[in-house]
Amino acid sequence: MVGVGALRASTQAEPRSLYGELREHKTRELVDSTRSEAQRLSRDNDQCKENQAVSEASKSVAKYNFRPSLKGHGRLLVR
Repeated sequence: MVGVGALRASTQAEPRSLYGELREHKTRELVDSTRSEAQRLSRDNDQCKENQAVSEASKSVAKYNFRPSLKGHGRLLVR
């Protein structure tokens, strides 16, 4: 026959371990979601930097005016 103390100890230990497992699971989920969010933000930031570089390049190109000549070849005219 199992003593009352041993029975009480086994029933009290089980909820704590379940709580610990649940807490670990939730922590892992939070870490994974935070990591994926950070990766997404990093990709968005890289895309933004690339778009900004393209925008700056197009602004510098826009300073020139491209006009076709009569021969069908274009020429760049500096304003």
